[in-house]
Amino acid sequence: MNASSQRRNPRSIMIDELLDENAFRGIVPDRQHALIAAHCKGIVGMIVAAQSSDQAMTIVRRACDAFEKECSSPIVRRALADYLVKKQKELWKSKE
Repeated sequence: MNASSQRRNPRSIMIDELLDENAFRGIVPDRQHALIAAHCKGIVGMIVAAQSSDQAMTIVRRACDAFEKECSSPIVRRALADYLVKKQKELWKSKE
């Protein structure tokens, strides 16, 4: 059974290109960024709605923990985590 045909939690369905490290590596960087942004859109919304920077960091930490379970590729997990950490810092820097 390949990664794209495995059953996934419908609340956190990962985009197929993010499940396959080789496919991810073959995508141009702009497309990689777009896929990551699309996958993280709901999480970014939660970061924006957070009541404090600490709460936003907790959201990011929990999302990164979920990525560990959803995705077998350390490269993709790192790209997702880096994106969220950067977004959290950008969003909360402007709020503080």
